[in-house]
Amino acid sequence: MDAVPTTFKKNDKDHLTIDRAIQLNLPHERHLVRLVHSLYNFLKDHSGLEEGNVQLGEQYYEIIGIIFNQTRVFYEKRVDDRLYIEKIKQWHKLSPES
Repeated sequence: MDAVPTTFKKNDKDHLTIDRAIQLNLPHERHLVRLVHSLYNFLKDHSGLEEGNVQLGEQYYEIIGIIFNQTRVFYEKRVDDRLYIEKIKQWHKLSPES
């Protein structure tokens, strides 16, 4: 449902009304793209890691990858996080604020 903007409303008789938009969400409007952006900014602001480190952004992607892997965002758990990290980088680049 993330690709199609959807709203749920409860009417007077406690029935749900589901409204879906005609167009798809743009990539930067999707939940995981926004979540990656927010997590990256949170880590950047509160991690306590030194700013001069060249690999700092990579560490943030790895942390987000571990979180997503442990919570099964990708529907499976893998030992090798490299594919997840590449997907997370791709989502982060889709955010217009990145």
